[in-house]
Amino acid sequence: MIDEAAYRGVMILGGSMSALDDKAYPFLAEEVQLIQDALERKLPMLNICLGAQLLARACGMSIRLGHNREVGWHTVTLKQWYTQRNPLFFQAPTEFVTFHWHQDSFEIPTDAYRLARSDISDVQAFCYQGNAYGIQFHPEVTEEMIRTWVENSGGFISPEEGEQILADMPQYLAAQKKLAHQLIYGFETTIRPADYRGPKEEPRPVEEAKPAEETKPAKEAESTEAKADEAAQEANG
Repeated sequence: MIDEAAYRGVMILGGSMSALDDKAYPFLAEEVQLIQDALERKLPMLNICLGAQLLARACGMSIRLGHNREVGWHTVTLKQWYTQRNPLFFQAPTEFVTFHWHQDSFEIPTDAYRLARSDISDVQAFCYQGNAYGIQFHPEVTEEMIRTWVENSGGFISPEEGEQILADMPQYLAAQKKLAHQLIYGFETTIRPADYRGPKEEPRPVEEAKPAEETKPAKEAESTEAKADEAAQEANG
């Protein structure tokens, strides 16, 4: 279980395994439970590549193994109507080239909405429950990370693909770094401070209490008493 007092958000990154490979990697089932716990507590989440697939799995959706192989630098297009109203992508351009390194895909819940797509993958990013995000591409990678992945791909990519990735890197790396900052900043805006207790209500002005009006019988009694005093004075005069 997540200690809500200790953690205000969750970020789950990628990995070389599939989202269904529990036998070889038992911790995947624990991560799915963690995601479900975070969803129940409505903690903001940013899930990248494998993390996005685990988010889909935690929501009970299907994972399609080897369905959409996508490696290298590819264009992602945002769905403007959603992303203009969503904090994660509100600073990002409508279309950008970013780094990809995946071969599996997934379905998204019916009550989630798609934020982005590419020519290869129909779902490149989605949002569930307002603050749980899954993205297939890798905005977080650096030049060192990309070179390490290419050199140690274990046959996931061909030598020709590796050469092309490294050749394209100088053209796209600066924009990639800027995109990472934009998305992380957008995600940070969804995280509330530990002492947050909901929107503050403006204090209402206090009206001064007005004296209650005298009732009609009371007024009549006062008038009768005054007339009696006048009559008594005349009699004694």
